[in-house]
Amino acid sequence: MISRFILGHRTEMLKKLEAILAEPLEGMGFSLVDIEFQPQGREGAIVRLFVDRDSGIDIGGCTEASRLASSLLDVEDPIQGAYKLEVSSPGLDRRLATAVEIDAALGSRVQLRLVKGNERRNLTGKLMARNDESLEIEEGSEKTSVPLERIQRMNLIYDFGG
Repeated sequence: MISRFILGHRTEMLKKLEAILAEPLEGMGFSLVDIEFQPQGREGAIVRLFVDRDSGIDIGGCTEASRLASSLLDVEDPIQGAYKLEVSSPGLDRRLATAVEIDAALGSRVQLRLVKGNERRNLTGKLMARNDESLEIEEGSEKTSVPLERIQRMNLIYDFGG
């Protein structure tokens, strides 16, 4: 399976979880926005799913997605030992990780967290363009091309219109 996620480091476990969960969730009308996996927590591993629907997501939708994901994970059993499953809305400052979501956010303000390197670690600006290798971000009058592999995380900055 080819990952729909183009941002963030995708471990083998994240790829496995995506392969198990994405299509069944989509079949139930959900969009899998992102996945987090922490292998060690106080009570075992933690799996966080961020889901949405075209009509928006509420607590009932999160509960429905959680039940489906839980049953799929019980059958496939990809995680050794105990784990905690958390399902939530991506929120107003939603994380952007797929090509579809990034393209939908073109023209919006975003905040990027970059992987460690010799250059700066955070970047905030207007998302101007995306191609297969990079994003173009406009900060004031300057445009910066950021390689996709340097982007650890990107969030939408919600504009309240004020």
